[in-house]
Amino acid sequence: MCACWCCSAARAQCIASCGNAALNLHAISRHSKGDTRVNVGVLNAGTGRNVVPANAVLKFETRANNTAVSQYMHEEATRIIKASAEMYDVNVTFSIMGQGINCESDAVLVERVKYVATTTGIFNDILPTVNFGGGENCTFLMKRVQECGGQANYIIIGTELADGHHNSRFDFNEDAMLLGVILLSNIVEDILGH
Repeated sequence: MCACWCCSAARAQCIASCGNAALNLHAISRHSKGDTRVNVGVLNAGTGRNVVPANAVLKFETRANNTAVSQYMHEEATRIIKASAEMYDVNVTFSIMGQGINCESDAVLVERVKYVATTTGIFNDILPTVNFGGGENCTFLMKRVQECGGQANYIIIGTELADGHHNSRFDFNEDAMLLGVILLSNIVEDILGH
């Protein structure tokens, strides 16, 4: 869940409430049925160093590796935000900006993509599945395709990274994008040929 929380109250409690929420979002208990993550990426309030903030904005994201645990994270984050606002007697608006659900690639399509990737001869390692601990909004599209009788597959083209995901130094070797185009065009050719 990606969310934006806006607090409005022209008094010091606004930033205190926002700060309290940020601290307690990071304190959400982890779940025994799946991996979870939470990150407050933006905390912004006020217009000057000697001006009581009229509002505060908190942008954060929760993630989990399955839908049930993701729902748990969503409920806990919502509870914390409401409790922080109530504790400091401020008004809060809460907007969900995005989220991911659990979705598995279709085994038949995984094997087909693996076969096509092997025949291109451009990949050193081909792994049919990898638990990379991430979640993506594209899982909604995958799930809908599967609900309508289609097949879906999530593909990652690996390459060297300048630094890990979700930090200001993240970058990747863009030459890998060409490999992705080659793979996808070969997959389309294979599907249309059958």
